[in-house]
Amino acid sequence: MAAEHNAFLERGRVRRYAGTLSPALMDSRADGALSEIRLLSPTVLEVTFLRYADIDPLCCPSRLSVVRYRIERRATGPVTSPVSVQTRPTRS
Repeated sequence: MAAEHNAFLERGRVRRYAGTLSPALMDSRADGALSEIRLLSPTVLEVTFLRYADIDPLCCPSRLSVVRYRIERRATGPVTSPVSVQTRPTRS
């Protein structure tokens, strides 16, 4: 991925904007970079973000944060909201 990127979510046949998956622009191989998106149902998705400590090499984040999002229908259009966050180490 390129520097300063984000992931956008669109919903429905008409492709209405439903939000971004990160509150700030991401850089690949930097803390908070997006790693994986999994659609669990039509209204729930999980996104994995890489978490780097200052001492981590760029190849190897020491933690992962998994954020679960809910896609809600509203009168103004779909909205993506974070529901939960779990952070765990990548190594035992």
